[in-house]
Amino acid sequence: EYGTPYAKYEIKGKVQNEAKQPLKGMRVIVKENPPAASSYYSGRKDTLYTKDTGEYAFKDGYAWPRMGYRIICEDPAGVYKADSVDVEMKPEGGEGNWYEGSDSKTVDFELKKKEK
Repeated sequence: EYGTPYAKYEIKGKVQNEAKQPLKGMRVIVKENPPAASSYYSGRKDTLYTKDTGEYAFKDGYAWPRMGYRIICEDPAGVYKADSVDVEMKPEGGEGNWYEGSDSKTVDFELKKKEK
């Protein structure tokens, strides 16, 4: 039987300032951590922007499931300091020979203003 292992992942969250106000238009970069050894999959990443509510959502369902991601949140306007976090994914509930399951994580950011 031929196939490729895969899993489904979701990383979602909210970006706000220190006053707990949602921040719109913040750039959220999701990339493999560590990068895949295969040159085909190495360096995969996605860039998202927060909505009016400060929320973002990333979904990944690629083959050769990754077990970790680095989430980087930055302000394209440069008003707020960037922040990042590493997330380890542990898929559960897999069925059959190739599907390894799914995992979902919530990653919220509270950005601080840059000092002038």
